[in-house]
Amino acid sequence: MDPMYAIGEIIQQMTEKAKSLQETVSLALVGSFSSETKTAVAINDLDFAFLVKRVTPPILSKVHDIGADLCPRFSDAEIETTFSMQCGPVRNWSEQKLSILIHMLLYDIPRYNLASEIVTYSWQNFSRLLLGVPLEEIKKIDHLTFSHVIDSDFGIEDCSRMIEKREAIYYEWIPYGKNCKYLHRSRNVDGIEFLDLLCYSVLRSASNATRATGKLVDQGIDMISEFEKTFSHLKTRTTPRRFFQCKKLIRTGKKRMCGTLSDDLQKDALEFLSELKNSLELHVRV
Repeated sequence: MDPMYAIGEIIQQMTEKAKSLQETVSLALVGSFSSETKTAVAINDLDFAFLVKRVTPPILSKVHDIGADLCPRFSDAEIETTFSMQCGPVRNWSEQKLSILIHMLLYDIPRYNLASEIVTYSWQNFSRLLLGVPLEEIKKIDHLTFSHVIDSDFGIEDCSRMIEKREAIYYEWIPYGKNCKYLHRSRNVDGIEFLDLLCYSVLRSASNATRATGKLVDQGIDMISEFEKTFSHLKTRTTPRRFFQCKKLIRTGKKRMCGTLSDDLQKDALEFLSELKNSLELHVRV
């Protein structure tokens, strides 16, 4: 099966299935595949922001079944399609096949209004609406602040803790009687998953910091160049470029070229996050 055919069909069928749910408010592609020019690589994350009026056990079950139904349809000898409903930097890859992860990021209206500012700002500016109400009509962030970049969920503070503890944090809906709870959880990561977490933490923090200066940039190579110009005073300003190349190697199936995972990579990421945080805090205090 051609991977771009599979990805296109998953997007189309996800949209049709979401349309059949009366509770659906909005469905949007967020992340790299929000760009229609994005092509398939060895590891592909299809991130769907799926908003409903209220998450209840029946709705949670219906959304879960959508992912469970799509996965076997788009898996074969060369492709493994999986899905996750965990909101955060949690990965599920195949070592032998081309991977497609259907990442279903489920929110209801009350929870979305409480979501991290850096997440909602990114989604309102870098998403492809598939169905329903535009995300910015539900919650709109006019601009990011340096405090958002440091303190919000999945901000610099969270990224530093994840790296220090070697664990990925995420949120997950759990049935609780007639309602559902949105629980904060974590799990240990190592090897290539930990390396990907380092890349996520460095690149996400760099892009958020750049956006907080008023520059609307995505997380690609243009963001790296803009970050280096904007934060030219940082000794660690080139760290995001190194991790950008590392992430590219991981996603194109060339992870062995990243070198042996060592404490040095962890140390480099933590030094970058610490220096960036200190720089942003100076501006906050002014």
